[in-house]
Amino acid sequence: MAAISRGILISRQYSGLLGLQTTRNAGAWNKDWMPGPYPKTEEERLRAARKYGLRPDEYKPVPDDGLGAGDYPDVPLVSAESRNPFTNWDYPEHRRNFGEPLHQNFDIYGLDRVNASQQPRFSATHQFLSFASVMAFFLGTYYYFEDRKMHWPLQPRFSATHQFLSFASVMAFFLGTYYYFEDRKMHWPLLPKQFPKEGVTHYTFEKSE
Repeated sequence: MAAISRGILISRQYSGLLGLQTTRNAGAWNKDWMPGPYPKTEEERLRAARKYGLRPDEYKPVPDDGLGAGDYPDVPLVSAESRNPFTNWDYPEHRRNFGEPLHQNFDIYGLDRVNASQQPRFSATHQFLSFASVMAFFLGTYYYFEDRKMHWPLQPRFSATHQFLSFASVMAFFLGTYYYFEDRKMHWPLLPKQFPKEGVTHYTFEKSE
């Protein structure tokens, strides 16, 4: 540590150079974030309110349901997405101000998570009734006209014999053409590939005349 301090003092002696600086930072540990025990007396309640920067009339601890919230304040649930996006927030990425108490499940209700405080345009009952009405209309229409076929009565355009003969003629034509040209390969004649074998030389080292 002494060597580091000497290095800092020496660096400040050179003009035109920015000397090294250090900042003492007593960072919060996880133990500092842990809530205290649930306040049972008025004195403990006032001390917890000062701890979280709240007025005594604003402070109300999370109900002691055994989940370990302790003296943490029961902050109203307002998701980040439900807050005004045009407000000059200290932390716009979270839509909150400096020193503002956070909900105990703040990490769940961020801009990229759940919007639990959203007020939908239509209630859940209205949405369900709208869906059920549309589905009932189409299902009722389908079953009502199930035995009422609305089309012109038509006879088959071709008889079954005519259809079979047409199919057999087409198949006979293509099969006959295939077997007729089976031994009449229509392609350019090619020499056999030059694979090396005994008695056959495909190259020479003699100079051409």
